[in-house]
Amino acid sequence: MELELIYTERRRDRLGFESLTPPQKVLLLIASTHGLVGNGGFEYLFEQKVDIEGIAAAYEAIKLPEAAQIMRQVAQEFPPNSVDHDARLQHVKNNKSKFMDFSRKMWKLADATDDQLCAYVGVHATDFTKYE
Repeated sequence: MELELIYTERRRDRLGFESLTPPQKVLLLIASTHGLVGNGGFEYLFEQKVDIEGIAAAYEAIKLPEAAQIMRQVAQEFPPNSVDHDARLQHVKNNKSKFMDFSRKMWKLADATDDQLCAYVGVHATDFTKYE
């Protein structure tokens, strides 16, 4: 799956995220979320500008509804209409213990995430060819 990720990142870097196929978008959303939350919890994730619902939908695509549900629970923790990146990050920092609980739930799903993402990439193998 490593090569598929590299090729997809290269395509995104050259042509933009919107140029990717739905399976390529799923791969990038899950891989980046998994890496960021895995390394530093939701605080690391929200240092980036993220689409929480897009990430939740990606988890559903790889058949991991538990992770999708956690992402939607995280989204509900923000004040209504909270879209400002800096405000969201500050909210996470101000509520560390709550977001750490969500992080722990995601960490428990780490192996399942790897397994489901690999299976998903295998099913959609034709979307992950080398890009020139």
